[in-house]
Amino acid sequence: LQSKRPLKLSVKIVKLCEVKIKLNHIHTPESLKPINDEISMILEEDDVNIGRLGALCVTRDKEIRKTLTALSSCSRKQFAEKEYEKNLELTNFVQNLLNSTKEQVLSISRSKEAIKKYR
Repeated sequence: LQSKRPLKLSVKIVKLCEVKIKLNHIHTPESLKPINDEISMILEEDDVNIGRLGALCVTRDKEIRKTLTALSSCSRKQFAEKEYEKNLELTNFVQNLLNSTKEQVLSISRSKEAIKKYR
């Protein structure tokens, strides 16, 4: 027998702006700063524009590669070390975003299935 009481549904909403990601560092060239700033702003929004984020990450990668070829050996090493850290931070942040999105979709799917049982 199924219960006639109302079904309680909840979806965990993740507020992305609580965690801020800063991609600029002491060795960031001026040409890369606006790209990094825009990526950071997108990641702070509640509704992340994945298409725009992907395009900016591609642009960021091109700019980093261009910068690496233009720097001296010593400067290149310092820049690369900082960029490596920032890329790890960005990758982890986006992976957490992806995992959170998967959890939300799974929760919605389970909720829909539960609703069907009550119909």
